[in-house]
Amino acid sequence: RCLIALAAAGVGHAHAEGRAGDPTEAASPWRAGGIAKADVLHGRQIGDSAVGYLGLRADADAAMLFGWRDTALHAELLWTGGGKPNRRLGSTQGISNLEVAEGSARIYATWIEHRVAASDTSVLLGLYDINSEFYVTDASGLLIHPSFGIGIDFSQSGRNGPSIFPNLGLALRAKQPLGADGHYVQAAVVDGVPGDPARPGRTSLRLSRNEGALLVAEAGWQASTDAAAGSD
Repeated sequence: RCLIALAAAGVGHAHAEGRAGDPTEAASPWRAGGIAKADVLHGRQIGDSAVGYLGLRADADAAMLFGWRDTALHAELLWTGGGKPNRRLGSTQGISNLEVAEGSARIYATWIEHRVAASDTSVLLGLYDINSEFYVTDASGLLIHPSFGIGIDFSQSGRNGPSIFPNLGLALRAKQPLGADGHYVQAAVVDGVPGDPARPGRTSLRLSRNEGALLVAEAGWQASTDAAAGSD
């Protein structure tokens, strides 16, 4: 797998205090960046094949832009393309988690999130990738085989799958930290049929009583980055 992280040049960080050495420089409410991934594969049944994607993202501090305290805005654009090694192989889970039914450029995860300061509860509304916070495994970020990502029992559920890469649907997510030791509980209500099964290369926003909704909840514990660094 080839992984390239793209850092946006000249874009300020939302919570920075201006440029180093220049306390008069105003902080920017914007952050931007991107990532590119590609799998180059070879085999008797699939021949030579490559799949990949390019993702660009932007984040904004709504407090600095509009005066909305403790509110963040997020938007992503996603380009996907390449061959169809999974389809050629004909396996249930395939061999690359980057392959899509139809390559395209589309609006991806785009949402607004508000944090309630008194309770530290966060509420998110918009186009949402469930697997960005639910059913997350460390292995899925390192290994290319779909088996190491979100489980097949979840990833292949529903008429068009759940709201995960590359088809996202509208969602309302709430997350509540439990104490200061990394415990949390979170839940989401998500469009039951994200995207459009007849047009897999498009981002489609449609809520229908006939399509229903997906309800998902998770409770767990996650070590803080400071604690993880201290244990190395």
